[in-house]
Amino acid sequence: MPIIVVTSLTFFVIVLLSMRLLPLEIVVLGVPVVLSLTGVLSLEKAFAGFSEPAVIAIVSLFILSEGLSRTKVVRKVALLLDSLRRRHPVLLVPAILGTVGLFSMFLNDTGTTALFLPVVLSLLKESRLPEKPLLLPMGYAAILGGSATLIGTSSNIVVSGYLEGQGYHPFRMFDFFPIGAGAFLLGLVYLGLTGKRFFRWTEGKATPAIPQEERTFDLELVLGADFPYLGKRFSESPLKTQTGLSLRIAHPSGILSARARAQSFLRASWDWSRKIGPPNAPPMPHTPKSANPEGEVMVQGLHLHVVATLSQLHKLGDLRGLSLLPVQHSLPAPGEEVIRPPLDRLLESEDWILAQAMLSPRSGMIGRKISSLHFLLPPDVDIVGIHREESRRIPGELSDLTLEAGDLLLIQGPRRAVEDLSGRNLFLYLDLFERETFRSDKALIALGILGGVVLSNVFAWLPLTLSAVSGAILMVLSGCLTIEEAKNAIEWRVVMLLGGLFPLGWAIAQTGLGQLIAGLLTSQGHTLSPTLLLALLMGTTALMVQFLSHNLVALIMAPIAIALSRVLHLSPYPLMMGVAFSATMAFLTPFSHPVNTLTWGPGEYRFSDYTRTGAALLLIAFLWGLFEIPRRFPFGLH
Repeated sequence: MPIIVVTSLTFFVIVLLSMRLLPLEIVVLGVPVVLSLTGVLSLEKAFAGFSEPAVIAIVSLFILSEGLSRTKVVRKVALLLDSLRRRHPVLLVPAILGTVGLFSMFLNDTGTTALFLPVVLSLLKESRLPEKPLLLPMGYAAILGGSATLIGTSSNIVVSGYLEGQGYHPFRMFDFFPIGAGAFLLGLVYLGLTGKRFFRWTEGKATPAIPQEERTFDLELVLGADFPYLGKRFSESPLKTQTGLSLRIAHPSGILSARARAQSFLRASWDWSRKIGPPNAPPMPHTPKSANPEGEVMVQGLHLHVVATLSQLHKLGDLRGLSLLPVQHSLPAPGEEVIRPPLDRLLESEDWILAQAMLSPRSGMIGRKISSLHFLLPPDVDIVGIHREESRRIPGELSDLTLEAGDLLLIQGPRRAVEDLSGRNLFLYLDLFERETFRSDKALIALGILGGVVLSNVFAWLPLTLSAVSGAILMVLSGCLTIEEAKNAIEWRVVMLLGGLFPLGWAIAQTGLGQLIAGLLTSQGHTLSPTLLLALLMGTTALMVQFLSHNLVALIMAPIAIALSRVLHLSPYPLMMGVAFSATMAFLTPFSHPVNTLTWGPGEYRFSDYTRTGAALLLIAFLWGLFEIPRRFPFGLH
């Protein structure tokens, strides 16, 4: 009776998940419920999958990956790739594939793909290259790279956890490396030789660097002494080559005297009381606009009137020595030096925010010079940019601009002060620019925590689960992550999938279903050789994983592999390694692996693209695993 229940339940789970007839959460939560109601497992055992050490380890790895993302580790790598793109464009594609594969070994294949996908899309746009020839190979590189370590893919942790649950020593961090790294290198060679045949680099049109629907703002940047590109032309600096800013005019610093500012303030106050436009303020000295402003040599204190989108402005956080010049000037005391916080620190501050504000006709700001409006805003809120239709854009210094109906202001300041402006009659609407918060000063701490997790498992100082949980806690305590960011980083669907299906693997082993299948496979007088059994086990796993979750397949095949090893008196390690490695061979369909799903939409792939490209890759990986696994893990019992 229990065997019939478990067999039927396994069949229905496979059908429901493969055909997507019910939500995944309903299916996987129904598994422990059915096993408990039918008496196959006790209530405690049926729901113990959610407390399984392997599940907790995977949850912790999600948090560790988010810690590296929030500390800009991935962004710094992206800057190196962009520098390589400009110096050696031919090396960009192999560098991306190699980098993604390397990161997948320690950050999980799915997490790495999610982190690098926007980075790679941006690099391709700046290189004027189409997405299709690279995104699918990048996904394959992530999957193959993740197969090379214990923490590189969740199915490796699942197989190792099941092995430990059966009383065997679990796999260590780099036990997978000879098999996975070899497959990764062979896969890179294959993708490099055949990529152009499957996807032509000339297909389609590259996406423009600046989306047309994004608003552009006129801003003024000030170069500080620590700007790393002083002495270079604007056109040669990352402001142009990396961020894509457009320079309208550059002029040296020319700050009004305190007396002139006071006169401007008094005149503006008098005009405000009379509701008339202000007289012209004393002009700011500036250099006449050159024929080619982007050829300007950048020096300390230079003011750059640039045109940028909000996303481009956000990219400036990667550069030191830049500050935004408020276009409405404050009134410093005589002899007081104006201190502007660096832009990179402001963009990483959780308390500082940008907002777009549409002028209200009743605000009294229409027809007034923007430089005289500081007394209408809180002292810690600044106007730093303005959006105006291209046909009405006025070149020159923004502080001399007269505001018109329809102008959109870009303001900055503390979050609470900016949000309070929405309750005043100054603006028709106030749109906050929410952005991800990064902490680049914590990058070395995050790398050190991840290194500690890896080393503690390599040298067997701590079990993987304990080291991973400790690392996740340290990420929060060290300030690399907030507790909310850590909670949001967890992929709860994966947690529910593993917690609900671990009991199914236990039921397969407990009811003897695994032994029954092993007996059927060996019913011909034990004539099957161990290598042939490994090939059969790997082939079945690789076939199932094209249509089912690799974690589900690992949980179904692991008990069968253990049963086969016991019936044939073989070591369980080569068979379990075969299951783990084959569970990563999800190359043939876009829904066989989360990595494939992530690249499917942006690359605009067809179903056949995965089949044509992945078939040979699957064969290469399969043959390599069949050759290398018995060499590294002999079949004989120790």
